[in-house]
Amino acid sequence: MAKCLLIHVPVRLFDSPRHIPLSVGMLAAMVKDRHEVAICDLNAMRDIYKNPDDLQDYLLECLRLTKWDYIGVSGLSTQYREIKKVLPVARKTNPQATILAGGGWVSSIPQEMLELNSDIDIACINEGDYTFQEILDGKSPSDIKGIYYKENGQYIATEPRPLVENMDSLPYPAYDLMELSIYFKHSKTNESLEMAQCNRRLDIVAERGCPRQCTFCQHLGGSRWDLVIQLGKDKVREMDKEYGFQSPARWNSPKYITEQFLHIHDTYGVDGVLLMDENLCSNKKRVFSVCDMFISEGIGKKMKWFALGDSASVDDDMLLKMREAGCTGLSYGGESASDRVLLKDIGKGVTRQHHQNAIDAMKRTGIRPLMTFMLGNPNEDIDDICETVEFWIRNNIECFPFICVAYPGTKLYVDYKDFLLQQYDPTITALSSHEKKLKALEAWHMEMDDATEMTAHVSQIFNTVELLGLQQLMYHKDLKRILRFAHDTGRKHSPKWNIYCPTCTKVGEILAGNNN
Repeated sequence: MAKCLLIHVPVRLFDSPRHIPLSVGMLAAMVKDRHEVAICDLNAMRDIYKNPDDLQDYLLECLRLTKWDYIGVSGLSTQYREIKKVLPVARKTNPQATILAGGGWVSSIPQEMLELNSDIDIACINEGDYTFQEILDGKSPSDIKGIYYKENGQYIATEPRPLVENMDSLPYPAYDLMELSIYFKHSKTNESLEMAQCNRRLDIVAERGCPRQCTFCQHLGGSRWDLVIQLGKDKVREMDKEYGFQSPARWNSPKYITEQFLHIHDTYGVDGVLLMDENLCSNKKRVFSVCDMFISEGIGKKMKWFALGDSASVDDDMLLKMREAGCTGLSYGGESASDRVLLKDIGKGVTRQHHQNAIDAMKRTGIRPLMTFMLGNPNEDIDDICETVEFWIRNNIECFPFICVAYPGTKLYVDYKDFLLQQYDPTITALSSHEKKLKALEAWHMEMDDATEMTAHVSQIFNTVELLGLQQLMYHKDLKRILRFAHDTGRKHSPKWNIYCPTCTKVGEILAGNNN
């Protein structure tokens, strides 16, 4: 029996700990019946240990609790700064342990992350459920698919692991190993009135991947794009032939998800759920099947839920069915209201009209519509920004725009990598050494945070200072000052916006006076 400590580092330090560590909980659930596994949830415990030194002492206490055989650190690229703090401490306190890394931060660019973090022994790439299980079972690294490991000072990549096909084969997250009482303290959210009133909320993910392949998105579990970008098209095609088509989106069955809802309600008194599927609405047949089972089991009478959707997929029938099943609100990534940005920069496959249709349908059916937008897409200009703000005004949307971040592993990252690194070292070129680029990459990762913060940008139109200013003006829906900014910086805007532009209006008044 192996002893393993899984560490969940802090995330979104500007906010309270609201979301349970689902990925860590899944890993723990895979092995807890045959190995000794514990979770050190630093994100939750910062709610108790407000002082960073006290939180560090808690980490040390967990690391010294026993002689761990394995120590796992998982997270996203946005958590890199915190991960960087934990790895050397884990190595120093447990020199005998095998240190494992997993999650988006290492899966997206494994070679670089391993070079920058020599304390890591094995990295689990993409979905690590069965990979983690095989590691703890003592299987030889060379026989384990989907890992990078260190041998004689060299990093070796094994055969990629196929995506999990049968999602129902996976257990529920190990709720019993989590600090649920802390997360329950922060249950109330503003997604809907009902979610703001719930007393015990948990998150559930019943989907991996997404049918849409947006250029900025790093998918849960590794989408087809993620595989292609890492392995190349030819290798993915080989995997298709050997293992079956590597589908970018996979779902738990309606029975599985219904039983999971009932389990957390009956066991933990949960009355609210954030269904964190990347795109619940993309599979219309599944939505109806899930909702029908929710209705038959009375889910909506026991608990309310909120979901993430897709503007091109929803319609009145689907939304009415979701409402009947207990859904109180739906959020989807609008990203922009400019068709040019949506189709050219983002590759979302949706249009402004899709956004409008979805909002209208949600208002008709009593589902609260929430949308997220972002600023700073590569070719987004003043006209595109005005299109988005005008859409907000027209639909009375309250939104603070995210900054478009090219997270490692995304198409944006691949397309603009040198441009991103140049923001940390202006001397970088395509011919710069690997070591030089690695140093800049490290600097970027150390400040990379949630998309609410400014990190390296991909905009080819605006600089960093301009993006930060435009973000505030967009938030205030101030079309006049956005257009004045355009004139002040020598940029043009379409005549369509002249009626909102104080400069153009003034010029028009002068010209009209001269004509009289």
